[in-house]
Amino acid sequence: MKKKLMIICPMLREFHCARECFGAVEQEEECFRTATASFGGYDIRILCSGVVTEKSAVLIKKQFGTPDLLIDSGTAGGLSGVEMGDVLAGEAFLYSRNAEIKQILPDWAKAQDIPPVRILTVDEPVLDGDVHSRFGDLAEICTMESYHLASAARLWGCDFFSIRVVTDLADEYTTVNFKKKSRPYCMHLYTLLKQILQNGSH
Repeated sequence: MKKKLMIICPMLREFHCARECFGAVEQEEECFRTATASFGGYDIRILCSGVVTEKSAVLIKKQFGTPDLLIDSGTAGGLSGVEMGDVLAGEAFLYSRNAEIKQILPDWAKAQDIPPVRILTVDEPVLDGDVHSRFGDLAEICTMESYHLASAARLWGCDFFSIRVVTDLADEYTTVNFKKKSRPYCMHLYTLLKQILQNGSH
């Protein structure tokens, strides 16, 4: 029996890149844009989620059930010690200085030699160098969803993996860099994710 895999893509551009890489077919679903594919030992659902919050995670579970493996994916802003184009795996997920979730990367993910990082979840895009400098001591990259998805996976009792690509450096040039770089970087990200799933045996 194939395992159920759900790939979360917050933005439409990420969703289309994932859909193309996995050859997934779009489905008409209430509330969310989705695409499905069968790959290796997985039945895959790619979900264009928008910004994931605690409330929307509940809606995702209610509509689609609990997957065997939940994957947080997409773009990220770089905060410290990373460069644009880096593909990174989350091993610690922060929402504030007092909220942190840690996980041990699975062996099938470690085998791909993707650098593990701390991911800070923010409520708004970081578009200011001064704000960036305040966050740099907390984490290597920032997103708007990763902590909430890690929390949901823990609550649901399913496996979790976070893989992100740095498309900007979370500063005043974020919008320009994202527009120029997000598609090629996301195609690289999902091509690599497909390779990970193909080579690894989860």
